[in-house]
Amino acid sequence: MRRDDWPAAPSRPPVSVSGPPLSQIGDMSYSVRMGRRERMLGDLDLARSRGLEIGPRSAPIVTKAEGPVLYVDYAPTEELRAAQFDPSIDPAAIVEVDVVWGEQPLAEAAGQPQDYVVASHVIEHVPDLVGWLLELHAALKPGGVLGLAIPDRRFTFDRLRRESSLADMVEAYLLRRRQPSIAQVFDACSGAVAVDAAAAWRGDLVLDPDAPLAQAPNALKLAASLLSHPRYLDAHVWVFTPQSFLEVARALTALELFPFTIDAFHPTEPGGIEFQARLRTAGPADRSAIEASIAAARATLGQGPDRTGADPGDLARDNAALRAEREALVASRFWRWTALLRGLAERFKG
Repeated sequence: MRRDDWPAAPSRPPVSVSGPPLSQIGDMSYSVRMGRRERMLGDLDLARSRGLEIGPRSAPIVTKAEGPVLYVDYAPTEELRAAQFDPSIDPAAIVEVDVVWGEQPLAEAAGQPQDYVVASHVIEHVPDLVGWLLELHAALKPGGVLGLAIPDRRFTFDRLRRESSLADMVEAYLLRRRQPSIAQVFDACSGAVAVDAAAAWRGDLVLDPDAPLAQAPNALKLAASLLSHPRYLDAHVWVFTPQSFLEVARALTALELFPFTIDAFHPTEPGGIEFQARLRTAGPADRSAIEASIAAARATLGQGPDRTGADPGDLARDNAALRAEREALVASRFWRWTALLRGLAERFKG
């Protein structure tokens, strides 16, 4: 089957695609930046490859000196500089935008098929995640690479928010949503909390679980204002952990809405706030390869629930609690009463 047999991607809306504040990522050395890039793009020969970087802001993953790359954003350069509010970024340092992605599909705006697309801390902002992925697929050559860096909810200000659901993504896709929903704006504004990533990794992070309730009145006012004064309001629309991202990819594959294999998957490293994925375009006939690649990526998380970042002391306490619970159960009257049933079940297994 042809690439054209994938569901058509809707025209993308103007969307804020800038990454996180540099103060959150930290001052990355050249070697660290190169490490991130290699995890997202592999050993791609940038000098011989045509590519797009979405939302590079003042810290592009790929520089113009390294190869023919076009910088893509939701608005022209001067508009981005005028709207810049992050004190850690000098507006004058924001790179020149080559392609404004808005009313025109990305494949048309870019002019020709690309070898790669790279997007750092962008996917969580787009109103229609599925449509966005399909547009990127259409802009890439067959076998083209999509490199993603994605914030991990557990180590960012999204820590208290729920992970995004498949149903929400399907709704956004079917509605061809052009801006975050009122519910998503409310959730993002009420649920955001200051998080010390180092403390989260140590296991001694203390947060007020009622903080979202305290912030809810102001979030309600903001959400209500979108009804009286409709406008685009940027937010973290989607919330992920490495495990939840892969579960979403698996579910979208079942719906034939994830036309990529996962070439490489790098769960959040100790002390970090993001995970990286390197995807490669695929077609409908590659369904089994897509599923196998997702299964291989899930294997990088280990067996059972993803406990990346859990404190070793917490794990020991959990194990001790489970042992105590089992001992109490075995000693219970219920366990003795159900012994016959368990014996029968074992016999029927054979």
